[in-house]
Amino acid sequence: MTHIALYFGSFNPIHFGHLIIAQDVINTGKFAELWLVISPHNPLKSEADLAPIEKRLAMCEAALIHFPQIKLCDIELHLPTPSYTIQTMEALTARHPDVQFTIIMGRDSVVQLHQWKRYEELLQYPIAYFERSGVDQAVPSHPNIYCISKRIIDISSTEIRALLKAGKSVQHLTPVAIEG
Repeated sequence: MTHIALYFGSFNPIHFGHLIIAQDVINTGKFAELWLVISPHNPLKSEADLAPIEKRLAMCEAALIHFPQIKLCDIELHLPTPSYTIQTMEALTARHPDVQFTIIMGRDSVVQLHQWKRYEELLQYPIAYFERSGVDQAVPSHPNIYCISKRIIDISSTEIRALLKAGKSVQHLTPVAIEG
């Protein structure tokens, strides 16, 4: 059975933090590939600052050129909106029955898992989390939830959007050119 990690996000925009975490996950040796699952709109976040999906897809594709084990997955663009992780997991599992998927998320997301649609069903899948700066809430105790990376990358898409809005450079934060 092939093992693939799924790293969900808006990637609005993709940045070095995303890529470092993705490469850390690959470097564990547990996964053949990591798929960045780009979400058209996270139901728990505002759409106000969301770049068009075509732009986010293009930025991700450009950023992944030098990462052969990291692929872009656009399945959520073909599913009903809003996109819920459990529905995406069901669709991926149906399309790839020979694959064991593991969900990758930040500690900030895993402590909010109880707010997710059908979160109890999500726990049938392994959930590997990475640490996040400023998040000290307890992680739910469950045999399918474990820490995959203690490295803290203090870069956020929110920070990048704020810098762009202020007319400042983000060249040091993202691998692709982004217009303000």
